[in-house]
Amino acid sequence: MVKGYLHEVFSSIQGEGGSVPGSCFGRRQIFLRFAGCNLKGCTWCDTKKAQMPRPDHFQVYHDILEEKIEKKNNPTSATTVKQIVEQIKSPDLHSITFTGGEPLMQATFLKEVCENLKNFVLYLETNGSLPEQARQIVDYFDYCCCDIKDETAKATEDWRDLVNKEIETIKIFKKQEKKVFAKVVFTPETEIKNIKWYATELSRLSVPLVLQPVNQKSKNTTTFRKERNKKMFELLEEVGKIYKGQKYGISFQAHKTWDIL
Repeated sequence: MVKGYLHEVFSSIQGEGGSVPGSCFGRRQIFLRFAGCNLKGCTWCDTKKAQMPRPDHFQVYHDILEEKIEKKNNPTSATTVKQIVEQIKSPDLHSITFTGGEPLMQATFLKEVCENLKNFVLYLETNGSLPEQARQIVDYFDYCCCDIKDETAKATEDWRDLVNKEIETIKIFKKQEKKVFAKVVFTPETEIKNIKWYATELSRLSVPLVLQPVNQKSKNTTTFRKERNKKMFELLEEVGKIYKGQKYGISFQAHKTWDIL
């Protein structure tokens, strides 16, 4: 029996993705947050605690509003994960999200968990940097949200190589006719030429693209917001020159506005 490491499990509302095809924005999901990430340098990571690859335990939220939390030991089994899902699922459950950290770092464990949950709708959130691992698990998933790490994220020294790997991962899901879209977190410093590159590659694949403003509390000043919003309109206009139809738009972290996990 393969075992793996989780950071937390909880039931909440999907707060990202916007209105593009393939997004589950506003739908009830159970989130399986895997521990460990291979892109530890990413500036905009909002779950840095999940970067720890082998934590002693993980948390199960039986009620995120009342913060009813149970600690479970790591490493854990796919059987235990299924039991937890059965305990916390709700009548309005749409799908189960595999997020992180980076779930593809634990591809063998991930595959076993998927096998145990194959009667549910499965949704993968990935940084897309591990296309070979993506090939191992693509058949299990119905949805995929794949990050495109902009240069400003500083996720790796070879940024262009990372983007090419992310696009390769997207191709893997697209070829298998999965509902896949790409997400780019942008900042006032994001260069238009970079967004044009991503949009050109993704539009050729007919893959939806969402632009998501960085959530940077330390710089959440009036000046920063104005610069960010100006950049948002500039980038949308450039994407609009490349895309046709309704396959692009804005995403934001609505769950943070709602003040829930």
